[in-house]
Amino acid sequence: MFTEIVTVMQGVKGVYDLKQIATTLWKGDKKEQLLESLVQMMEDQIRQNKDGTDELKQLLSSIKQGNVEKLDERMLYLPEVQVLRDTSRQAQQLIDDLRTVKESLLPFQRALGEDLLSSALMITPEKMQQAFNKSPWEVLIDVRPLGLASRPSNPDLIPIAFEHQNMKYLGWQMRGMLPMMFNCELEQLWISRPEIILPRPPIPTPPIPIDDPISSNEPIQMPTQSSVTDYPKQPDFEAIFNAERDPFEYPEEFVHRYQMDIARFNLAVSQHEAAYQAGIARLDRKKYDIHSGEFPVEIVLKESFKKSFHLPLQNSIQASRADARGLWDEGQEKPLFLTLQATEPNKIKIQQVFVVGLQKRWGLKVQIPKVGEEFRDQLKSGGQAPPMIILPTGSFKMGSNDYGDEKPIHEVKIDHEFAIGKYQVTFEDYDLYCERTGQSKPSDQGWGRGKRPVINVSWDEAVKYCEWLSKETDKKYRLPTEAEWEYACRATSQTKWCFGDNENDLKEYAWYSANSDSKTQEVREKKPNKFGLFDMHGNVWEWTCSDYGNYSENNHLECSSNNYASNPRSIRGGSWNFGPRGVRSANRYYLSPDYRSSYLGFRLSRIF
Repeated sequence: MFTEIVTVMQGVKGVYDLKQIATTLWKGDKKEQLLESLVQMMEDQIRQNKDGTDELKQLLSSIKQGNVEKLDERMLYLPEVQVLRDTSRQAQQLIDDLRTVKESLLPFQRALGEDLLSSALMITPEKMQQAFNKSPWEVLIDVRPLGLASRPSNPDLIPIAFEHQNMKYLGWQMRGMLPMMFNCELEQLWISRPEIILPRPPIPTPPIPIDDPISSNEPIQMPTQSSVTDYPKQPDFEAIFNAERDPFEYPEEFVHRYQMDIARFNLAVSQHEAAYQAGIARLDRKKYDIHSGEFPVEIVLKESFKKSFHLPLQNSIQASRADARGLWDEGQEKPLFLTLQATEPNKIKIQQVFVVGLQKRWGLKVQIPKVGEEFRDQLKSGGQAPPMIILPTGSFKMGSNDYGDEKPIHEVKIDHEFAIGKYQVTFEDYDLYCERTGQSKPSDQGWGRGKRPVINVSWDEAVKYCEWLSKETDKKYRLPTEAEWEYACRATSQTKWCFGDNENDLKEYAWYSANSDSKTQEVREKKPNKFGLFDMHGNVWEWTCSDYGNYSENNHLECSSNNYASNPRSIRGGSWNFGPRGVRSANRYYLSPDYRSSYLGFRLSRIF
């Protein structure tokens, strides 16, 4: 019989309705036998449905009239039969070039291993193209590489294929959702017989889902069946959270292995395996709200999870008075678990966070950015704070042997979670602060505002901006310490600049004396470092919160103890009027906190 498949090809340029034949194969020139079989099947279907459908009769008539193109030995094409429609258009945009049709269908025929009968191919509806350009992983279910896909048991799920970074994937979506999500509609011309079983690839089926959202009265449901039956008793979290493809591994193999690792991780979590516990949640009895049922918890992550994920320290679960009392009596500390979800071939995000108590799962409703991901806090007065990047914890060697105040090279451990500005604070962000607080806007030297880094701002004024931002977001914003700044700049490197020691490459990462046209330039115009941070070298010097001094004094590890003292403050990064030496990762200088200049700005730090 037949099963429907909608496919998107060549970077979402075409949408196709393929009819996959699961019972009839033909070799050589068996076109006539195939068509006879199709005619017989369709006539049987029409008789069973009495009057049948107009579309099915149209298909049958087209076949009988010989309006069938043979693309190759295993693909037939019905150019006059239209099954997939763009609901936003009356006149459908069809593809009439047979070579394009064949080139589009061939990869799917080979991957599926089945003979194909395709109706007319249609150009992608605009709404569908927009959705896929944003992220196919957000609008499809169970996305896998094309050759590793298998059909779910739900007959209403329609397969949708797409191409991403030269790899073809297959996902699924409910038939009834197609008009709402993508402005396309698929006619069902026939009903598959229940005894027909479509072939499935002999591979496990990831992931094992945990119901979402998790309610406070949900009993623990252990999986009863799974093709992912085994998982490591001592997991390698680094390999799971930061997966990398082995050079001897085909991309498809890597994606499959990666998805299987996530599936096994989620299965182990669903079994509440202690080795997969992410941390603990401490109940706060004093702050329990008997009216709302909100039970505050303090989250403490294990180090193996803390390196890759950030969770807000304070959160809560919902529990009735009786359940809350039972949870407390059972023990103040609860095991904390999280499940993962693949967002792209080698990227993951946290899907759910829950604690276990009273033989139930208690979900924490949190939005969690992963380490390395960008986020923006909301301002109470409207708008957003500047974009931030969460950095991993770790150690690095600070300083260099090039100049006196950069010595000695010494190891610094960054063991606290923090985020740093994706780029320097811009006029756009600082002007908003000035407008809402009545502050005077700093001069832009006639160079322009907007996306250029803010200049002519003293250390004192930068600190006041951080204080305002903290009140607007209820988060802790400040300037970075000198050690935090160099850690962020180096991004695991130990070279002169974040990218290496080759001065010829500097122009790709920095605005400095050789290419700046003697003024600031818009942020994000050069390459970022490995942490995804822009303009760490050049454009403008950046204030830190640290007093300047020799490294032996340890000022670089902390913020100044007195915000408005006159002690000189450390500045880092160099600026548009400095040469290559002045924009090195280790280079440092100092200025009075009331100093303002056209080559001086700042970057934010946010502490969790």
